[in-house]
Amino acid sequence: YWHVENSLFTNNNIALTNVETHTNNVYFGNNGGTYNDSATNEQVTSVNPFKASLLGFTTATATTDSNGTTLTDSTLNLVTDELVGVFMQADATSGVKYKIISNTQNSIRIAEVLSGTSLDVNTSYTIVDYNPHANSVAATASTTGSMVGAFDGVNDPYWSYVIYTKATPTTNGAATSNEIWSGTITLDGSVSFGALQHLRVERGTTVRFAENNASQTLTLNSIGGIQAQADSNSWITFTSNDDTNTSKAQWGGVVLNGYGNLTNMKIDKATTALTANAPLRGVNLDITNSSVGISANANTNLSNSHIENINTAITRAQSVGLYVENTSFKNGVKGIDSRDKDYGSITVTKSEFSEFSDKAIDVYYAYSAPLSVSNTLFRNNNYALYGYYNYGAVSLNQLTFDSNNYAVYDEYGAYWHVENSLFTNNNIALTNVETHTNNVYFGN
Repeated sequence: YWHVENSLFTNNNIALTNVETHTNNVYFGNNGGTYNDSATNEQVTSVNPFKASLLGFTTATATTDSNGTTLTDSTLNLVTDELVGVFMQADATSGVKYKIISNTQNSIRIAEVLSGTSLDVNTSYTIVDYNPHANSVAATASTTGSMVGAFDGVNDPYWSYVIYTKATPTTNGAATSNEIWSGTITLDGSVSFGALQHLRVERGTTVRFAENNASQTLTLNSIGGIQAQADSNSWITFTSNDDTNTSKAQWGGVVLNGYGNLTNMKIDKATTALTANAPLRGVNLDITNSSVGISANANTNLSNSHIENINTAITRAQSVGLYVENTSFKNGVKGIDSRDKDYGSITVTKSEFSEFSDKAIDVYYAYSAPLSVSNTLFRNNNYALYGYYNYGAVSLNQLTFDSNNYAVYDEYGAYWHVENSLFTNNNIALTNVETHTNNVYFGN
């Protein structure tokens, strides 16, 4: 019987689940559980309510005087004094936060006098102002007409920042600090980042792994342990060290033991490209020539992505929720493998599965796991949809099946209903399907 009010939800997978009442909340960038309702004065906004995060490298050693320290960074483009009252972390060892007392376009000044290595040319400082923009909906949507969320400029909670060192990358073994990788990085062995360490991978970076070492991995153990948000013009690439060898399993893969938010990333020639042992959000991922694309051991949200020439595109563990949208799967043995995995749920929409020699989607004995597949094309697969003993809520709607051996195959007891779908040139369109309405068949 919870009530949630005057709160800000940004970039969560699911914002609210089964919450009894909720009013005056603002939602941005969430995948579900949001409300856009004038009756409760709640709004979903497409505009980021926060001031931008700032990451910059100092271009000169910080200057100090008896009244404080000034950090100069030519990459900053600030409005004069816009950061006054905001805190920054500038000491990687102590974690102490410093309050900013003034700033110019490219400099930041704090009251404390710092010396030694606290501020130097090899450090990137994280400055995040979680106070919403004054002109954002988050600044006016509360019951009092003021800010929603934890930060109001007066009663702010303790600030948390991450500091990254632009040092020589760790290429074998355990990293001892937060690191920034850029350019081309070649790893000689497995590399891991601990529970208190983070890795930032810059746009356009290529990370290469030693050839023919199927167990070599990059492991991130902290929450948000990897920050790898590239853009469509500057992808981040993880691959082997041999561009001429296209065989699979030349290196192990990327292992996420903390929440991962990845965009515009290419992973090629791995054993298991991504192992998600914590929730994963992947946008514009390009996974190719690997034994397994994604091992989803925690809730996984995948969109606008491409997985090709893979033995198994996605393996789903017991009780894991899987959401797939606008993603193409091509040329493999299995697409989504949920065989013998109960609970959790599988949702696939606006996607394509083609040229899988075994099963495009296998939910054999997934039992009570809900399954929803819509607006999706299945072409040239042995089995497009394969089920056995599926008692959970199932929705198979607005699908196209073309040139498959078996389009929808219920081995026994799946209790499926197929509707509003098109079957063309399949060997067998429907096998043991319980109910089916409003479908069209040609050339089967």
